[in-house]
Amino acid sequence: MKAIGFKKSLPIIEEESFITFQAEKPKAKGRDLLVRIIAISVNPVDYKVRQNSAKEKVL
Repeated sequence: MKAIGFKKSLPIIEEESFITFQAEKPKAKGRDLLVRIIAISVNPVDYKVRQNSAKEKVL
């Protein structure tokens, strides 16, 4: 399945701040549910926390 993630915290304006990759599709077991994600968003607070965690890269 197609996935999006990051290897290290970079400013959100960097092209490598999020990368796409292939991952194995998880399997639901026991009382788990497998949910299809149709849309996502980024919380403004999360954006600010991410910016602060990458301060050494921010100009």
